[in-house]
Amino acid sequence: LKREPSWPKLPTQSSFTPYFLAEADVKRLLNLSAALTRPTFRAPLYRMLLLLLYCTGIRFGEALQLRVCDVDVRAGVLFVRMFKGRARWVPFHRSLTREMEKYLLERQSFTGALAGPDERFFIGANGKMLSVSSAGHTIQKLFQRAGLKPARGRIGPRPYDFRHTFAVQRLSSWY
Repeated sequence: LKREPSWPKLPTQSSFTPYFLAEADVKRLLNLSAALTRPTFRAPLYRMLLLLLYCTGIRFGEALQLRVCDVDVRAGVLFVRMFKGRARWVPFHRSLTREMEKYLLERQSFTGALAGPDERFFIGANGKMLSVSSAGHTIQKLFQRAGLKPARGRIGPRPYDFRHTFAVQRLSSWY
């Protein structure tokens, strides 16, 4: 009789449950992002960030680290630099290409200049890097306004759950 090996217990348990966003939830979030008016660039910024997370499945931190040169709109591919020990290419659909082109025009209009290749793809109100805390707070507020997350507590979706949503949709599509 063969025994099952005794697996080690993990030292901690996570209180987070992965959250799957329905297509209607994402549409609601996109509609709510259109109401982000100050500064004027905020609405297209968060629309692009939400779409990128939803359509590519990259991590929230990876998205915020992207530089303009990492986004090849013509080839339809992102280059995710070293993150969690590896770098990789991430393809995306041409419909996201059109959204990226619109975003880059809005970004140029906001900053008054063409984005340099080493500049961050996503920029904050100061025209520099969009911080994880600022972006995370804004997305959390969008989740709350959409009725997906309570005002307090660790219940409901997080920005990282766009990655779970992407994985579930991709696997379902393959099936």
